[in-house]
Amino acid sequence: MKAATVAEASGAAGAYWQMHDRLFETQEMWAPMPDPTDYFVTLGAGLGIDPQVIRKAIAENCYASRIGADIADGNRVAINSTPTFFVNGRKVTLNRPEDLEDAVARALR
Repeated sequence: MKAATVAEASGAAGAYWQMHDRLFETQEMWAPMPDPTDYFVTLGAGLGIDPQVIRKAIAENCYASRIGADIADGNRVAINSTPTFFVNGRKVTLNRPEDLEDAVARALR
């Protein structure tokens, strides 16, 4: 939930996709941390985001309703891993990039 909060806070600061990429690139570093807040603040600072923006968003759970709605949507359609896509209403869970290409090609036939 904290990583999603950080991504949303970064988006409000105009850096959603940059933070998104950093979070995925560094997931092995922060995921095992009991509290990755300081790590997230450092990532944000590297993108020019005021550390207080990240700290406040986490402390006040600023995006909880938006994130909760996304989680509920994912649960409703049984998403349990990322990335997961839907092609013509069929769920495609990727084990390799070609899986998405194959699903799209089948849908186009």
